[in-house]
Amino acid sequence: MLNKRWIFLLLLSCLLSLFLKGCNKTPSKNALVTFQFDDSFITQYTRAKPLFDSKGIKASIMATTANVGRSKYYMSWDQLTEMYNEGWEIGAHSVSHPDLLQLNEAAIRYELSQSKAVLEAHGFQNVENFAYPYNWYDVDVLYVISDYYRSARTSVAQTDFVINPESIHPYELSAYEARLNVDNVVDAYKYIDKAQKEGRWLIFIMHEFRDNGHTDNTSSKEITYIKALEMLIDYIQDRNIPIVTTGQALNYYIGSE
Repeated sequence: MLNKRWIFLLLLSCLLSLFLKGCNKTPSKNALVTFQFDDSFITQYTRAKPLFDSKGIKASIMATTANVGRSKYYMSWDQLTEMYNEGWEIGAHSVSHPDLLQLNEAAIRYELSQSKAVLEAHGFQNVENFAYPYNWYDVDVLYVISDYYRSARTSVAQTDFVINPESIHPYELSAYEARLNVDNVVDAYKYIDKAQKEGRWLIFIMHEFRDNGHTDNTSSKEITYIKALEMLIDYIQDRNIPIVTTGQALNYYIGSE
């Protein structure tokens, strides 16, 4: 009969074997990275678009429809259409960017349905993906969101940031809200490395963009500097991680509709 010491060593050996198998587990999927630009700010067109064009990549523009064409800080419908025609994805970010938690069901449905309807009326097809205003939602929002959209995104503003898991919940997509400069861009690299190691989908949220030494039409503190964005893109592409739109990533991870 085995004594207690041998039983202990046998169990320890089995546990170690299972641990090593887990550590060496090959991800079932490859990593993807998506950039979502919120609110249709003009510098998404004047600053970010030329950089993305030079890198051969596209992002998802999450449009707040009441903002489009409203002032010098926002894109016009013609500019948004130009990006769409060149392969950028257009998603919805509500009509007026309200706190959905403060609305009743009828008002929530209005913000969800009308933002989609307005975008489609301007010729944008397949408006399937949504970004929660302020990244806030609750069970009442979750109850109705699937009536209008294929997915919806939140961020670290509501949850402690984690990369989207293998089993993606399409109406609670997690994203990293980035306000990058050349000093802090390295903080984002660790998430790229983790996504690649684990075969996960990493989403970056960005708002407005600025070049060093230039005064741009920016209206908020949610600024990413173009040099830092270029450094981030280069880090991703140097690791051969595809940069795709929201819809393309959903097709890959959960299948096309």
